[in-house]
Amino acid sequence: NNEGNATINSAIRIFACSSILAAIIGFVVNLESVYFAKFTLDVLKEIGVESATTFSIPWQNILIIFLASIPLSFFGSLLYEFIAYKVARLIGGRATFEKQYYLAAILSLTSALSTLILFISPIPGIGFVGVLIYLIASVYLSIYVRTLIYSKIHGIGKIHSFLIVLILTIITFLISTYAYQMFPNVFQFTL
Repeated sequence: NNEGNATINSAIRIFACSSILAAIIGFVVNLESVYFAKFTLDVLKEIGVESATTFSIPWQNILIIFLASIPLSFFGSLLYEFIAYKVARLIGGRATFEKQYYLAAILSLTSALSTLILFISPIPGIGFVGVLIYLIASVYLSIYVRTLIYSKIHGIGKIHSFLIVLILTIITFLISTYAYQMFPNVFQFTL
């Protein structure tokens, strides 16, 4: 049982680090985008192109997203993994929650590091490449690798693992979409 406690403690630390890292990267990328938009508007103004857009940096929104993303990411991942664990156990999975949570924490840290590619997203001409690479890495890590992890540690089929991941990912997407619609002023930046 001490080994299980050590594993869960390590997983909690790793998830906390990945949540903080992803929040910091998101914060910096948002600031970078906002400053690039302001710079673009200023250049247009200098060359005589008048814009009806006034610009103010949405500090409140950026700060709210930054501060809220850390606990939401941490507790959201805990809930996701707990539900996945229970479903896997219902269909014959054999892993412990500690083992699954630890491997999910390692995957979460990898996902957080993959967001570094978003630093090039505000750059005209090549920014879309960074976003595309990030989207591919996100799908690969969150769907494919997670499916392999559940299948391997629980000893269940890849189809079962894939269905667990797919259903929970769809539910997560729906909840995120609902939150975005319920609080549009928090999640949208107005230039």
